[in-house]
Amino acid sequence: MPAMPTRGGNKGSRRRRFGGVGALLIVLGTPLGLTSMGCTQPLYDAKDDRTQYDRYRRARSDLAPPYIEDEYGRKTPNLRERLNPN
Repeated sequence: MPAMPTRGGNKGSRRRRFGGVGALLIVLGTPLGLTSMGCTQPLYDAKDDRTQYDRYRRARSDLAPPYIEDEYGRKTPNLRERLNPN
């Protein structure tokens, strides 16, 4: 006996097509979501104390600046001076 045609057509290809569109939306939407998270306010303000010792160092004028300018005029974190032991 020949196979009877179904009423809905070929549902498998429709699911594959919509699955591909859904995957494409996820791939394109993820970078957009990540870039919006990068535009939030910074965790610490520049004038706030970051550690328990910052107030002590600030009172003695021994606190290293958080950023320094390199030879090209770009601001870079002052990690070497801030992480050196006193």
